[in-house]
Amino acid sequence: MESSYEQPIKAIKIAVVNAYGILMQELVSKSRKRAVSIARQVAMYIARSETPLSLSKIARAFHRHPSMVLNAVKAVGQDRILLQQAEHCIRMLIKNEVLEGPAPAPDESD
Repeated sequence: MESSYEQPIKAIKIAVVNAYGILMQELVSKSRKRAVSIARQVAMYIARSETPLSLSKIARAFHRHPSMVLNAVKAVGQDRILLQQAEHCIRMLIKNEVLEGPAPAPDESD
């Protein structure tokens, strides 16, 4: 049985793996290949920014130290292209109802 935090992490991993064309095993491996490490950073960024999960839970899901999650969040946040790629994955997760989207704007017709 999956714990409550494993479901969103699993969905994030699947979305990132599909977006970057890598294997799930690579995402959590020790690989330092550029394509794999970028995908991993984006996945950790999404997990941190779009879920209430702690650094340690995210790190555990990716077989990393919590400081690596912070490094990933910083790296993606400072790179416009990576940020756009992360936002694309987030939109796909919202579309597939894995993540909640922003609240709808209030109706101003009153």
